[in-house]
Amino acid sequence: MVVLGLICAGVIGYRLLTGAEPQESLKIALQKTAESKTFRYSITQQMTTDGSNKLWTQVAGEKNATSAHVKGIMYGSEVDIYQLGSALYQKDTFSKRWMTIKGGPPAAQEVFMAELNPLSSFNFKDLGEVKHLGSEKVNGQKTLVFQLKPNIQNQLMEALWTDFSYTLYVSKSNYLVKGVLKAKSRVQPQTILTMTVDFKDFGQGIEIKAPI
Repeated sequence: MVVLGLICAGVIGYRLLTGAEPQESLKIALQKTAESKTFRYSITQQMTTDGSNKLWTQVAGEKNATSAHVKGIMYGSEVDIYQLGSALYQKDTFSKRWMTIKGGPPAAQEVFMAELNPLSSFNFKDLGEVKHLGSEKVNGQKTLVFQLKPNIQNQLMEALWTDFSYTLYVSKSNYLVKGVLKAKSRVQPQTILTMTVDFKDFGQGIEIKAPI
């Protein structure tokens, strides 16, 4: 009863503060974010098994309407990947030479979908119940914080993970500026994925050129 009362108080308080329901406000923010043609981002993925944490991915990237570039550490290896249209350029870890795949959407783009297109991790069939947790500063700007357990729309993620929960941070300009995803492994239920994505520079001019 106490928890239910706190949830109701949060929803009512948010409605009085903004004049909107949390779910509707979040839908608007997610749509506006998805419609942005350009942005920069960083992704951190951490695996927790039996209390032991392991860094899986730590990358920074940028994206425009037709291209993307991501660089950092993935699965313990250095990566530097460019996608320009249907062409993919990947720097070989050992030789430091660029490998190029052209002509049609390469399978590698599917493998690196979350890194090349981080918004793919925030595609939802429906949001489910949305809780407003208050406000918090992210990178110096005030954000509204929402928590939800949505029905996601991502076949690769659904095949590997289950029991998804999200904490989303929305700026005053109605952009998603941070998202924290937690999910449980389908193969090893004791393994928990925590993925944190930070977004910035929405709508700014971002030029991405082929590395060779």
